[in-house]
Amino acid sequence: MDHNDVSTPSAVDAVGTDVAAVLERDPFSLAAPLAELSRDDLVAMTAAESEVVIAATQRLTNALAAVQTAAITSFADSVDRDLDRYREDRRRDFEARRDDAEARGVSFTERWFPIPGEEQFAAAALAPLLHISPRAMSSRIRRARRIDHEMSGTWQGARSGDLEPYRTDAIVRASEPLEDEHLEEFEARLFAEDVTDLPVGEVTRRARRAAVATDRASVEEVAARARRKRAVSCGPHRDVPGMTSWRLILPTETSRQMWAAVDELAREYHQARRDAGDPVTMDQARADAFADLVLSRATVETSVELVVPVAAMMGEGSPAAPTRTAGGSGTPGPPGPAPGESSPRSSPGLYRYGEHLSPAETLRREGCTDDLILSWVSGVDLHRASLFEAELCLHLTRDLEVSGNPHLSHAPPAPLRPPRGTPSGPAAHVAAWFVPGHADAARVGALLPADLTALLADPDTRIRVVGSDPSTGTISTDSTDAYRPGRTVARRVRRRDGTCRFPGCGALVDRTQLDHVTPYPQGRTEVTNLVCLCTTHHGFKHHAGWRLTMTPDGECTWTAPTGRTHTTRPRRVHSLSV
Repeated sequence: MDHNDVSTPSAVDAVGTDVAAVLERDPFSLAAPLAELSRDDLVAMTAAESEVVIAATQRLTNALAAVQTAAITSFADSVDRDLDRYREDRRRDFEARRDDAEARGVSFTERWFPIPGEEQFAAAALAPLLHISPRAMSSRIRRARRIDHEMSGTWQGARSGDLEPYRTDAIVRASEPLEDEHLEEFEARLFAEDVTDLPVGEVTRRARRAAVATDRASVEEVAARARRKRAVSCGPHRDVPGMTSWRLILPTETSRQMWAAVDELAREYHQARRDAGDPVTMDQARADAFADLVLSRATVETSVELVVPVAAMMGEGSPAAPTRTAGGSGTPGPPGPAPGESSPRSSPGLYRYGEHLSPAETLRREGCTDDLILSWVSGVDLHRASLFEAELCLHLTRDLEVSGNPHLSHAPPAPLRPPRGTPSGPAAHVAAWFVPGHADAARVGALLPADLTALLADPDTRIRVVGSDPSTGTISTDSTDAYRPGRTVARRVRRRDGTCRFPGCGALVDRTQLDHVTPYPQGRTEVTNLVCLCTTHHGFKHHAGWRLTMTPDGECTWTAPTGRTHTTRPRRVHSLSV
């Protein structure tokens, strides 16, 4: 017998011999043979075998998505039942306290607080588990319930492996204008013909036609209401740093007129640049035309923050490093007080905390008379700094190799003068600024080095210098005895957090409130006890059973009513700017 004529069975054969065979199998019967495929098996597959595995994994994925949809629905329904019981218990306790006060003739001043954001409880609990935002999770729960409770045909199509999650989602989206009692008719119209082989675009069109045929009035009513939801938003490009994606939701007639205006100007740009030897595509010309039409109607001021990891510059042997000896032994120890000063707060190896005066005050006290420097550092954008911080910030900006901006064009680099009371030592230069790989710009994404350099060279750009902790990368702290934080403290907290600090929430800081982690006055009004929370999650913390603790460096630990814990961390500014 010629053994060369005997084909060796492939591990893929256990999955299926061809795609048609795979499509006939129950999706979950594919799980075990797929799990048995090793990395070597996958690398050695032929094109035909790869096609079999792709079809099998997608079929199993479809079925698993249907199972997850049912599980999400069950979880949300269970949370709602628990919430109903909790609400009833709270109401009974409240009424019992009120009745007891009335029976004793005591004035009852307690107010009833409804549970905030009840509809988001399940979403808030599941969002961290699936690593998406609570808002996205809310939409996912709503659609899961619609499929699981009202659209059995669609769910069964996914469970049998015939409908991918993206086609299932297209069907549910198309059904949203319809009331629940119309969904059976909607599915009957949609599945009157086989849709399992249709691409997602055709499934979407067929589902929309089925929705209109089922209840035209409801679809038209939803379309009319949608005009009130017109909006514009932008965010970092999904794939390309230095680029931003815009999203406009506008009525069709308005969009038609806008497109005509953009297209007309773009054609002028396209012709002019081609004649000048700088050809651009029509898409590029339309993008430029759109930007010019918007910016021609506005004046924009730009601010750039330069983040200084101050203590990181205080290496041993630096002229600014406090190295007084302790007890005359010659061993470096904590700095002692300078003449006429009280003992400062300090830690070995870190910079000495000075008097917290404004930068202008500290520099003027040291004899600085440069009006440009004093007027610049006296602005409210700079935090109240110690003498060393002020001098270091100015020293670093002197070394910034950008011309054109008067705030960044001081004198040539000079040795850094140590704080008062520090023994003299050899002069040393602090390293110059350099432009990072990219810098974060709130909402729109990342700025590339060339963009940032151009901004810094622009005389109209405002410069802010802020200090940061070199080990954690968070903005340094300040405090007040008042309940409401001052502008400096509030700005630092918002810089540190960037977004709402609830797990998964991406609400930007301009839509958040500052909340004391440890309630005031037991907790001070300072950066280490303040956190940014959107309105909904602020309510979760105070009235919905969620507990929050925070470390001094801004790491938040949330404990859900179920006992599960989630951790969120502040922005690391050192990874975004220097």
